[in-house]
Amino acid sequence: MTDAPIHGTARLEAVDSLRGIAATGVVIVHSLAMFDLGPTGVTGIGYLVLGVPLFFVISAFSMSLAYDGGIATAAAWKRYALRRFFRIAPLFYVMLAVWLVYYHHLGSPFGGIGMLATNLTFIFGFTQDGIVPAGWSIGVEQTYSLPVPLSLVTGWSLAFFLIVLSQSLGATVLLDNRVTRFLGKISYSLYLSHPFVIYATGIPLLVKGWLGAPTLALAVPLVTLALAVPVALALYHLIERPFMSLGRRLTP
Repeated sequence: MTDAPIHGTARLEAVDSLRGIAATGVVIVHSLAMFDLGPTGVTGIGYLVLGVPLFFVISAFSMSLAYDGGIATAAAWKRYALRRFFRIAPLFYVMLAVWLVYYHHLGSPFGGIGMLATNLTFIFGFTQDGIVPAGWSIGVEQTYSLPVPLSLVTGWSLAFFLIVLSQSLGATVLLDNRVTRFLGKISYSLYLSHPFVIYATGIPLLVKGWLGAPTLALAVPLVTLALAVPVALALYHLIERPFMSLGRRLTP
């Protein structure tokens, strides 16, 4: 963790670790649930999907740190909105295009220009017509974070509680390490791209053909992560990182 002022661009590495843990948990439960391969509700694996609300808390906490000075002026709001847009939108639009091509290949019907417009403007959470699987949470975040930063409507107490709790439980070893920080860095790409990796490759069904039921709950997530992580890393370097840099250059 840096000793530099938190306001602005400084990052809390422990927060990135929590992002990585949250994204990995969602991938694990989706790898089993999307093809109904495991009794996730019985085994407790299904609780890993709580990584999604954890993302919301982390986003609130992060934006509270980055924008603790507020967005009282038009210039400050523009800076905030543009950086947020370049952080979230480019990768989402790439995955939106990927899924549209995939649906067309499958011969699935398309909802038309109206459906595309709600996805491009991130208001599909209101209309329930999201195109990108698992992308509904992105619509929620964008809808509430652009007009008013999520940090202004979400209490600090829960976010601080999660961070303090992770440290008190020995985060430097269990929750905050090189692996979780790496996963945290690519967590957005991992979260948004893993459904396509699962569906397009048919990993769960392939593994099911090789192994018996008792080992599926372990093998399917591991194989899914083995393919999804490299895909996410590539997307991070090709899409996320360049556009985040562009957003910073446009808003000095």
